[in-house]
Amino acid sequence: MKRSTGGLLTVAIVLAAAMLELGSCHATPPQATTGLKVAATIQPLASITREILGDRGTVASLLPPGASPHTFEPLPGDLARLAGTVLLVRIGIGLDEWSERLLAAAGTPPATVTFLDLPDAHPRQWGESSADAHDDAGEGGLDPHIWLDPTRVRDALVPALVDALAAADPAGAEAYRERARVFAARLGELDTEILDRLRETKTRAFIAYHDTWRYFAERYGLEQAAAIEAYAGDEPTAAELGRLVLLARERGVAAFILEPQLGERVARNIAAEIGATLEVADPLGDPSDPERADYINTMQFNARAFARALGGARR
Repeated sequence: MKRSTGGLLTVAIVLAAAMLELGSCHATPPQATTGLKVAATIQPLASITREILGDRGTVASLLPPGASPHTFEPLPGDLARLAGTVLLVRIGIGLDEWSERLLAAAGTPPATVTFLDLPDAHPRQWGESSADAHDDAGEGGLDPHIWLDPTRVRDALVPALVDALAAADPAGAEAYRERARVFAARLGELDTEILDRLRETKTRAFIAYHDTWRYFAERYGLEQAAAIEAYAGDEPTAAELGRLVLLARERGVAAFILEPQLGERVARNIAAEIGATLEVADPLGDPSDPERADYINTMQFNARAFARALGGARR
């Protein structure tokens, strides 16, 4: 369950904003910096944005490594990280609503690119598939895990980033367009690689720890049969676990997908009870791990994890 500290943190962020503004009235003018300052709410968005921005600026990820965007609460120090930022890249409702508090407290809020709001994103609704185990998840809203389909990144997010960066830096517009063209080709190659890796798996259905992988499953012909946690941080009841074990046995689902940002005790207990294969896939990545340091590396890591869990070739 989410922590109920949002109100107190909002007050603290607003006070921090006031102090920053007051301090700026008496501070020595900052030294000029070269390039754009951009922020993203989560690591995958930061990595994608860096591919387009190149050496014309810097991109910071607001979510700390190892944290879950569903339960993260920004601190006053996060507001300072937004100072001077010209663009904030985010997912939207259902994942990083906490960015709204930072934007509201910022003296001069940056422009935003919100992935779920882009016209070519085509976000999926919770429960739109008959296979969805949690049809009430998100209260009928949008599934926010849209970055896990690289074709949506290529077709919706990359063009929007080009437009937003070019608006902030018209002199770099041509460079952004060229970098986007190259990155879009790499995303196409990534999509083909994942399709090839997962095409010949022995099974197609899996159980996820958290309800994360429906875009990925939809794109690559897999089926997320159920999730242990419909909402990050909300452990299932004993009755829900019993139904999950029964479903796995009835349907012969023997692949469990864990996430490094979330607990694993419950999943390991269930997997041991039904003899399931347990693999770790990472929706967010980790800059300190070369296998998950950027968006493409992380998606390749995930494809290998799914292939192992589903009985595919161990390449």
